[in-house]
Amino acid sequence: MTNKQKKYLITFAVGVAFAIVVWAVGGLFKVTSYVALMGKISDGLFVSGVLLAGSGGLIASFNEGIFDGLAYGMHGLFGFRNIKKDSTPKKESYYDYQKRKHANKKPVGHLVFVGLSFVFVGVVFFLISLAI
Repeated sequence: MTNKQKKYLITFAVGVAFAIVVWAVGGLFKVTSYVALMGKISDGLFVSGVLLAGSGGLIASFNEGIFDGLAYGMHGLFGFRNIKKDSTPKKESYYDYQKRKHANKKPVGHLVFVGLSFVFVGVVFFLISLAI
């Protein structure tokens, strides 16, 4: 199994775990009617899909540098630097900060793809519950 397949499998397992939690909290296992069952399944899949796809979108926005200015300002304001006792702190320029932060971007395709798949299946179950 390749590393890419493992990422998709782990993301799918996390999505199923989120859905099971939503189903347990929402009372899926106490439902007696078929329509309510389809609705609860739809709720769990939709919520877990939105969580996965949303987290993938946030990570993608971090990768593109949307919050770089805010993070650089906070580092400068609060002094989150590794200051050694025998050296004076060296101010890093904004360009160097961006270059260092974006040296290795995190892949997010698996989060977005699996999340949107869960949302799609959740919408299908919702449409089935409306049709019944």
